[in-house]
Amino acid sequence: MESEIRDVFRHCIRFPVPIFASVVADELVDTANEKHCITILARWSQCDLERGGKLRFSQRWTLLCKHDTIEHVLPSGTSSHIQTELLSCHSPSGTLQAVIREDAGHHMILNPLFTFVKEELFNIKNKQSLILCVCVCLVDDFGSVQLLTIQKDLMVMSCSSPNQPPCLKLGFLSSVDQAEDMQLCNVGGADVYEGFDWQPMLITPPSQEENHQFSGLNFGAILLKPYNLPERRKSPLVVNIHGGPHAHFAADWNATAAALTKLGFAVLMVNYRGSTGFGQDGIESLLGNVGSQDVKDVHRAVLCTLQNEMTLDPDRVAVMGGSHGGFLACHLVGQYPDFYRACAARNPVINAATLLGTSDIVDWRYSSVGIQYAFDRLPTSQSLISMLEKSPIIHAAQIRAPVLLMLGGRDRRVSPHQGLELYRALKSRSTPVRLLWYSDEGHSLSKVNTQSDCFLNIVLWFKEHLN
Repeated sequence: MESEIRDVFRHCIRFPVPIFASVVADELVDTANEKHCITILARWSQCDLERGGKLRFSQRWTLLCKHDTIEHVLPSGTSSHIQTELLSCHSPSGTLQAVIREDAGHHMILNPLFTFVKEELFNIKNKQSLILCVCVCLVDDFGSVQLLTIQKDLMVMSCSSPNQPPCLKLGFLSSVDQAEDMQLCNVGGADVYEGFDWQPMLITPPSQEENHQFSGLNFGAILLKPYNLPERRKSPLVVNIHGGPHAHFAADWNATAAALTKLGFAVLMVNYRGSTGFGQDGIESLLGNVGSQDVKDVHRAVLCTLQNEMTLDPDRVAVMGGSHGGFLACHLVGQYPDFYRACAARNPVINAATLLGTSDIVDWRYSSVGIQYAFDRLPTSQSLISMLEKSPIIHAAQIRAPVLLMLGGRDRRVSPHQGLELYRALKSRSTPVRLLWYSDEGHSLSKVNTQSDCFLNIVLWFKEHLN
C-alpha cells in the first residue's frame, strides 16, 4: 500500500507549474505582409521527489505571426535551470537582462539594467472588460485561468483544473471581437486529463448561521469525486480546509487533492466566509467570529455535499488542514465528535491565548478574535479568556476521532507547542493520537520530502480509521 501511495503522489506532484512569463522580443521580419517574430520566456517550478527539492527552469518559444495571428510555434529547445535566480527582468529590446541570484546566502545582482520593461496592463483600460470575458470563457473549459502577462495584445495564460495540470496558452486579444472567438495556442505544460470528476458549489448559510452584521453572504466549495467505484461502494469523504484564514482554494490543479482522489477518496475543499475572492464583507465577517462562523460554514458545506451526492459515505468523513485550517479541523472533531471519524492537522492553532506571546503575527492574534491591536497593548484577562473560548483546546475532552498532528520544529508563525498542547490533552484521555515532528521545518512544511512524508502518513491514517 505504501508503494502505491508514494507512486500516486509522485505522479501528481511532478507536473511543472508556470510562475512567470514575459515577451522578451518582438521583431518585424516582413513589413509588407506584417509578419513578425515574437519570443516568449516562461519560468516554471517543479517538485522532484528523487532529488528532494524543487526545480526551477525556463523555456523560450519563438512565434511566427502574421498581423495578430499565430501561424507557427517553433520548438522550445532545451530548458535552462535557474535554481539560484531570485528575480530577473528583461530590457524592452530583449537583449539585456537583470538577474538577482542567491550565492551561499548572499544576494548578487548581475547584468544590471537602467531601463526596465514597461508595464502594459495600466495602458489598456478600454480593453479590461474583454480581458475579463476571455478569462471567464476559458474558465468554462478549465477551472482556473491566471494571466501571466500581456504585451501588445498578446496574452500569456496559465490554465488548469482540479483534474488538469497546468498548461501555457497564448492568444492575441486584438484578433477577436467576442471573447469566445479567441484562438488560443498551447505551447507548454502537461497535456493530461485525470480520470476523476470535479464540480464547484455555492452554499448559502441558513438563517440561524447568518452574520447579521454582514448579511446575505454566500461561500463556496469544490468537490472532487473518483470514477469507477466498486459496485454499491460509496467513497469516503476528506474535507480539506485552507489556512490563512484569508486565502482560498481555486479551481486549479492541487496535487494533494488530486492524489487523494486517485486513491479513492472524494475531496471537499471549502472556502468558508473569510476566504478571499468573495468580497471585503466576507473577509471582515470573520473577524471576531473565528471558531464559530468558519466552523459552521465548513460543517454546512459537508452536510450539503452529503445530501446532494449519494455516492459519498456519511459514516466515513475525515477532515484535514494546516494552520488556520488545522485550527478548524480540530474544532470540527471537538464540536461534532460523533460526525468526523479522523483528523490530520499540520501546525494547527490550538490555544490562541498561549500562542499570543510566541507568534510572529501578534496583531492578527488580537484581530482574529475581534480585539483592536496596538503595539503597546498588554493582554488583559478578558482578552485572554476570549482567545481561549474561541480555541479548539476547550473541546479537547469531547474529541473522540483519531488525530494525526504534523509539526514543524522551527515554526515561528504557530509554535509547535500548540500541537503539543493538544497531543498531551488527547494522550491523557487515551484518545488515539499520533505526532510527526519535522525538526528543520517551518510553518508551511514545504520541503518536498516533508510533503511526501506527510501525504503518506495522512493517507495511511485515514485508511486505517475510515475502514
